[in-house]
Amino acid sequence: MSRNPETMTPKFSWTASAAVLAGAALVVAGCSSGGSDHEQTTTPPASTTSFVTPTETTSRVPATPPSTPLTAPAALPAEIGPVDQASVDAVAAAVARIWYGWDTTRDLTQHDAKLRAVPLLEPRLAQLLRDYPPIAGPGADWLDLTARSAVLTVPADGVRPGVEAGAPADTATSAVRLLEVTQKVNTPTGPMPDRHLVVGIALVKVGAEWRVSQVGSR
Repeated sequence: MSRNPETMTPKFSWTASAAVLAGAALVVAGCSSGGSDHEQTTTPPASTTSFVTPTETTSRVPATPPSTPLTAPAALPAEIGPVDQASVDAVAAAVARIWYGWDTTRDLTQHDAKLRAVPLLEPRLAQLLRDYPPIAGPGADWLDLTARSAVLTVPADGVRPGVEAGAPADTATSAVRLLEVTQKVNTPTGPMPDRHLVVGIALVKVGAEWRVSQVGSR
């Protein structure tokens, strides 16, 4: 990939070894080029979805990061509220809400939302997000949302367990979750249609708490 995690294309491949892959995660998933975040969200999720671990090509990872890493907040957004970090489900849901909560009136790209999730991310993923900010444009969809001053939120009831076929069992140190996520879109002139995503999240145990190591959507 380029220095921009936004150019990475998620490839779903849920397998029986998904839990092992979750523990070995080193890269950002759920990132895409241009406006593909929109392309991934316009089709409502099917009633049954095969369980897939978010993975992606790493052949274009640059050898060295940019000289000035981005800063990330030390605390979660206030609207998320307290998160039980010993709970796989609570951490996965909180990250999904933050990752897909975009405020085009203050965010430059979707990457800003991902940085807000850093307190709940596995350290290597958090570092990757800080070290490799977007270098490509955010895409036509983002520009359209920005022109409308759109704010996209994922309410607590906008994250639901997906229907999992062949989901691997949790282990003491790794887990995967498939979630159906609804983005509410509001603009100064009124709401726009909801957006729907199917999101795969891989988590690993860091000490006594769970952290997200990969996120992928389609």
